[in-house]
Amino acid sequence: MLKVVYYKVCLGIYLYDQDPLCEYTERPMQPALKRKDAFPPPAQSRCNKNGHRHHPLTYKNCDATMAVHHTCHDTTIEIHHKGLHDHLKPPPVRVPPEAKRELKNGFNSCRTRPPARP
Repeated sequence: MLKVVYYKVCLGIYLYDQDPLCEYTERPMQPALKRKDAFPPPAQSRCNKNGHRHHPLTYKNCDATMAVHHTCHDTTIEIHHKGLHDHLKPPPVRVPPEAKRELKNGFNSCRTRPPARP
């Protein structure tokens, strides 16, 4: 019985921690070293909200880990999750499907308009 285990760790987030009401977050990039305790590279941007653009973002690490056990014999997948995500949700990696639909509908409505006349 062949068993493959994939280990994943939450990278945490970058946030502006000087203002508790500011919810600007940035998703960290993958660290150069593939170790559990490796820190990601510094933030690429600064907070654009509430006049915080001159202040750097602070890294907030997360202790949540996940192990995915994949058994090839009977195609069983077990997920073991440990820890809590004690930070805000990071921004999405991909565009949400509803935003894609709205954009597509906007382009379609532009095509159906009559041509402008001088």
